[in-house]
Amino acid sequence: LPYFSNQLLGDPQIINQEWVKREKMVAFAGHPLMIGDQVIGVLAMFACHPLSGMVQKMLSSIADSIALAIDNKKAILRLHRSHERYRDLIENISDWIWAVDAKGVYTYCSPQVSRMLGYEPPKIIGRSTFSLMPTAEAKRVGEIFADLTASQQPFIGLEFTLLHQDGHRVILEGSGSPMFDEHDQFIGYRGINRD
Repeated sequence: LPYFSNQLLGDPQIINQEWVKREKMVAFAGHPLMIGDQVIGVLAMFACHPLSGMVQKMLSSIADSIALAIDNKKAILRLHRSHERYRDLIENISDWIWAVDAKGVYTYCSPQVSRMLGYEPPKIIGRSTFSLMPTAEAKRVGEIFADLTASQQPFIGLEFTLLHQDGHRVILEGSGSPMFDEHDQFIGYRGINRD
């Protein structure tokens, strides 16, 4: 609970009465920093003059703001740790994880693309998936992709051929789910490829 006093001398809550006399302290205001029902700290101040009710209300408001900021910071740290765990999982799984925009241009590529196609992820990001296919395959898969984007449906087990960086053909199987922005507008697919 908050604690306020404008008469510290003789106040049983203030243990160091000698300090109060020496420093001529008159008032104290303390407010717990609360997150839910948990106390995470205390915002406190001493003063050499009485504190008004307005100061007490301001201290209460400041304490609530500090507690909220601490809680937000903890949430950001939890989110960051979760993101790191997710990234570690994606980067260490044997499948190639990817994301493409609505035109089939890669916006994300996990490191496994280098094992499958010989390219490092930055060499793939920004390229169309169809640019990595033999011409006839690009036409075939392009038609399938056009139907998928029109229906905005997931796909499973789509077989296709990509060209390795050294030129040999690599047969892959892909599955993907549509992605939508905060306005529920279709923005592409994310999924996995395996060889």
